[in-house]
Amino acid sequence: MKNQGKCLAIWGVGLQTAILTGSLLVTIAAIRLLGNLEATSVEIERKTAFYENILVYAMLPGALALFVGWILALIALHYGRYRALWFKKAMWILSIIWLLNPPIGTLLGLKAIIYLVRHENEFVKAPAYADAAPTKLG
Repeated sequence: MKNQGKCLAIWGVGLQTAILTGSLLVTIAAIRLLGNLEATSVEIERKTAFYENILVYAMLPGALALFVGWILALIALHYGRYRALWFKKAMWILSIIWLLNPPIGTLLGLKAIIYLVRHENEFVKAPAYADAAPTKLG
């Protein structure tokens, strides 16, 4: 189950990180594009509406992937019992970000933060050579 938990954690955090980064880049591009418009107010409104539609439809699959990633990460945390230190840090960061997405994100973010606080002592730093095979000395 530990390997499944690790796989779920990697996919969950990876999906969320990629989608959040992509969303940030799309938002920056849209702001820069709309900031460079030099036209009449009617034309600006028309172009703004057009770009808003593009952004909404471009971000819908990303929002779905973000939610799937969050669910995978929660499954890894609760049922996979994955306890790597990097995963704890990632879950703290993502939980805080999810708090800003009401109503479901706020509930899931609070649930994850409460879980992380209650199970703080279960997360330990893995030894440097945890995956190495034991060797016989002498």
